[in-house]
Amino acid sequence: HWQQSGAGGLLLRAAEQWFRERGASVMVLHTAMNMTPLVNYYLTQGFRLAAVSDEKGYQRGKFVKPLV
Repeated sequence: HWQQSGAGGLLLRAAEQWFRERGASVMVLHTAMNMTPLVNYYLTQGFRLAAVSDEKGYQRGKFVKPLV
C-alpha cells in the first residue's frame, strides 16, 4: 500500500539528516540483491554497492552513501 507513495524517500532523507546532525560522514545499509527495484532505488539515491555476500543464506548487498 505504501510503495510508490514517497514515504520511503521521506524516511530516507530524515535518516540522512539525523545522521548528519550527529556527525556521521557515511550511511550504510544492507538489502537483498534479488530486490531489484529496491537496489535500483538506493543507487538512484546516491548509494553505491560496496560489497555482496551470502553469509545470511542469500545474496545481500552492502550499500554506502557519503553524507558530506
